[in-house]
This record gives sequence, C-alpha cells and structure tokens, in this order.
Amino acid sequence: MEFENFIKKHHVLLSTKSLSLIIASFLIIRKVQVNDKFISREIQKINVQHDKFIKFCEDSKSLSNALVNYSNDFLSLVSAIKKDNFTTKELISHLTDLLPVAKKNKSESENSEKQIKQISHDLINIKNGLSEYNNKISNDPKNIDSVTKEELLAVEKEQKDLKNAKKRADIAKKVLNVIFMIAPTIFVAVLAPENGEIVESVSYIGIKIATLAMTLLSKGKDRNESIENNNIKIIKLNAQLIDERKKFVDVIKNLDKNLEEITMNMTKIKTHWEEQVNSLNENIRKLERQITKTNIKIISKNAKDIRKEALKYNRIMNLILTNVRLAG
Repeated sequence: MEFENFIKKHHVLLSTKSLSLIIASFLIIRKVQVNDKFISREIQKINVQHDKFIKFCEDSKSLSNALVNYSNDFLSLVSAIKKDNFTTKELISHLTDLLPVAKKNKSESENSEKQIKQISHDLINIKNGLSEYNNKISNDPKNIDSVTKEELLAVEKEQKDLKNAKKRADIAKKVLNVIFMIAPTIFVAVLAPENGEIVESVSYIGIKIATLAMTLLSKGKDRNESIENNNIKIIKLNAQLIDERKKFVDVIKNLDKNLEEITMNMTKIKTHWEEQVNSLNENIRKLERQITKTNIKIISKNAKDIRKEALKYNRIMNLILTNVRLAG
C-alpha cells in the first residue's frame, strides 16, 4: 500500500523497462526446479498467474486500441464542429453520441484495472505463503515437504516399532529366564513313575520353550542390527534435511525477490488503468451535464491524455508480447 501511494504521489509511469522486469522475473521463476512439494506447487501457481498476465496484456492492448479510436473520434468531431459552426443543439447531439462508447470504454477499463489488481493480489498471497513456509522450515526442518522428510519419518517409525518389539522381546526373555530357573525343580517333581504322562508333557513344553528362546535370540540379533542401521540412516537423513532446508530457504528468497519485482511493477499498470478510468469518468460526467465550451475543452484535453497514454501503453505491450512470443 505504501508503494502504491508513492507511485500515485510521484506519478511513476509505466515503461518498457517495468514491463520487461515483470516478464524477466516470471521467466526466472519458471526455470526454478526444487525437490520440495510445497514450493513446487507455489511455483505452479505463479506460472498460472504468468499466463493470466500475458492474456491480460493481450486483452488490454486491444482495449488501448479502442481508447485511441474513441479519442480520435471525439477530437475529430470537436475539430469538425469548430470548422462547420454547428448549432448548440447539433453540437450536443453529436457529442452525446459518443457517450455510450465512453461508458463502454470506462467499464472495460475498470475491468482491466480489476484484473491486474487480482493478479497482483494472488501473487502477493503466494509470496506471503512462501514467507510463512520459510519460517516453518527455518524453525524445524521436518516441516519441509520433501521426499527426504518422508523417508526420515518412515525410518523413524520403523525404528520406533523395532524398539517396541525389542522391549517386548526383553520381557519375554526375562520370563524364559524365570522358567529356566525353576525348570529343574519341576522336572525332579515330575520324575516319579506315576507321573509318566506329565513327564512327556513337560518334555514337550521344554522343547517348545527352547525353540522359542532360540527364535528370540536369532530375531534379537537381526533386530539390533536393524536398529543400529536405522540410527545411522536417521543421522544421515537429518543432515540431508538440514542441507535441503538451506537450499530451500535460498530458493524462497529468490522467489520472494522476483515476486516483489513483479508486484511492484504491476502497480504501475494499475496506476495506468486507474488514470484512464478517471479521465473517462470525467468525460462521461461532462457529457451527461450541460455541454459548454469549457466542458468541451476539458473533455478534449482528457481525450488527448487518454490517447497519449493508450498509444504509449499499446507500444509497450507490442514490444513485450513480441519478446514473449520470441522467447517461446
């Protein structure tokens, strides 16, 4: 808002340079490739706004042609009126014939003003979103929306599951140790001849317990190796994530710089259309009221200003759009 007020106050005009900076900044952003899903999505949004902007340039160039024609028609009519000494009634009739055209041009100019404001507004929202994301990933690398982060979270989950399994296995080992400690006592008790069937059952249970113990020992070894390997992976992935954060922060800074360039220079386009709307609006008010020589002078001056700015705008847009087409 402060910059827009500065533009209006100091009458900073639209130029080929300002439009070139917009296009150049869009092209720089278009070439950015980054392994971050959020930033990539935001770049796609910017590219959509680029396409909208090019369409806006084409449409507003056509409107500028219409404004030139409107101004020429009005100025030609005023010139003819002066030469041919029309009556006041005829003068009013001829001039009011241009009123619908003026209103149509004003409406379309307001629409152009609205369009460029919307494009700029959407880009500012993207810029703000990137700034918020920058703060998030600066505070915690795990806020990064990348493949590395997803891989890290997956390894951390696996590590958590392995450690939980290790805890359960440790409990099972303790239970087995207790069983092994009391097993001799139980075995002696059941050795009596009358306990033949019990001996057989105890033997079977003993075999099962031994098998379970061997399984726990075997899995425990594999599990410990996996936990150790995951610890190494987690360290590496965290380091990689920190490296990515630095890279992504730099990318966001670059995007922010170019978005600032785009929106700053779009303000000049908004100012151009605001001024065209104001001039057309003043002409409409004069045409709707009593037409006097003073009013005709004011309308003529406005028409000349509208034509001058429209011709300049048209020339700038022609150059820019030609370069865009050449750039592919």
